[in-house]
Amino acid sequence: MVLKAMTRSRAVKVGHFVVEFATPGIGHILKNASCDFVLFDCEHSGFGQETIKAAMRYFEAARLPAIVRVPSKEYHHIARAADTGPRASCCRW
Repeated sequence: MVLKAMTRSRAVKVGHFVVEFATPGIGHILKNASCDFVLFDCEHSGFGQETIKAAMRYFEAARLPAIVRVPSKEYHHIARAADTGPRASCCRW
């Protein structure tokens, strides 16, 4: 819901693309860097389901909405990413 609300304003939104590491402090680091959202990439990284789940908790703790880029359009990739948390949105271009 937070991401949808962001689209209603023409104000600039700043996000970050996470590909390399998912440390427990990443959510707070990005929030303090004035990010409005994060795009968590699972297509070009080696992140697995357990890492996605943990990272969503890190972003949730920082109150930072996350978009998870899944590795394919396959149902199991989208469903597992969607199951990681209420603030996670899934995408696949």
